[in-house]
Amino acid sequence: MLSNLACSLGEAMQTDALARAQNTQRVLYEIAYLASSMRERSALLLGMHQQLATLIDAENFYLALYDSSNSRITYPFTLM
Repeated sequence: MLSNLACSLGEAMQTDALARAQNTQRVLYEIAYLASSMRERSALLLGMHQQLATLIDAENFYLALYDSSNSRITYPFTLM
């Protein structure tokens, strides 16, 4: 009885982990597609936010860009 419960729990955990990995992969592919197809930066950043929001809590969200030539960080997209 206890071993069956442990097996069932292990299978459920593996199934959940696989589903999370598949969702993460889907979001990464979608972001790559957006990056290669969007012409406007604002549309790209909004699309990235929408995709990431399916994986994480993105209610308070920003994207930061680092410019190594002048050691500056800019925030082209902020959502609060």
